[in-house]
Amino acid sequence: MSSSTPAPTVGPPCNSSFFLTGASESEFNKAGTPFSLQLTCPVLNTKNYTILANDVPLLNTTNTTSTISIPGLTEPYVFLTVFALDLKGKPLFSSFALIFGTISKSVLVVDTIGNPAPNVPVQANATIYPGVGQIGTTDSSGAVTFINLIATTLSLIAKTTDNQIGVAGTASTSISDTTLKLVPFNSPAPANAQIKRADGFVVTTAFSPNVQMVSKMFNPASSAKTAYINYIFQTDEIPGGFFGTQFNDYFSLLIRSDTGGSTFYTNSMNSLGLSAFDAGGYTKSYTLTLDITGAKMVEFDVAVSNVGDALYRKSSNRHSTTQADTCL
Repeated sequence: MSSSTPAPTVGPPCNSSFFLTGASESEFNKAGTPFSLQLTCPVLNTKNYTILANDVPLLNTTNTTSTISIPGLTEPYVFLTVFALDLKGKPLFSSFALIFGTISKSVLVVDTIGNPAPNVPVQANATIYPGVGQIGTTDSSGAVTFINLIATTLSLIAKTTDNQIGVAGTASTSISDTTLKLVPFNSPAPANAQIKRADGFVVTTAFSPNVQMVSKMFNPASSAKTAYINYIFQTDEIPGGFFGTQFNDYFSLLIRSDTGGSTFYTNSMNSLGLSAFDAGGYTKSYTLTLDITGAKMVEFDVAVSNVGDALYRKSSNRHSTTQADTCL
């Protein structure tokens, strides 16, 4: 009787690609701290790769067949590109947009009467780098410190489990602490105030350096499924010639419901880009929506703030800063 040797088991093909270890595209990374590019499979031809940092060849990297180690980078913004070959001559390509900083910024969250608010999640976003941010939680004194920041405008939002919110915008280089005051979900509108469209309103900084917020609440019809804000942002700094400067004023919008649902959006002058504005400093109309199925009360909170100075006035929306509608 003859015997045969079983055929070796062949695993699925490995489609290798690079991913980051020790750094992230969605966070503020610590300047000067080494990190690495990892491959999902150990197939790198260690003698055939090139890495560019802002289009300049990056030297002094080390490697294995699965890892390329990157020395600490110190430029605030780095567009990292890697061109490589695997052991079979197949090309490998990846790119990453990274932020590296050294600035720390303290934020204080207080309740409606000014007492420190502990254990409140706070998110800081870099308005000119969409998707880059950091989340922290306030300590017993209501404070949280964000680290590894670059010189940029930060939008800040604090939100509690019972749907209180606090918003602000600040320059990360500002010496003074930034305070967010929590705004509770307001008292309900009268029971007979069911409406389909809320009146529009304008929010302006009125030359104040502090965030200015206006809130409106209404009872949607029982059949309402969606609430939305139509809004326009306007800044006098566009015709004033201050686009692209540190005076990067911002706005934020929040829709909340009594069911605990919420949606938040913030943006700034520089992040929107000069092409987003007309000669008078007005943007086109945009829309923010929230599913309000089952909600009996809906609140709109619109805020706007100068950043860097109080000289130039800002407002969200020309005549009707926020138009609120419920869609069936």
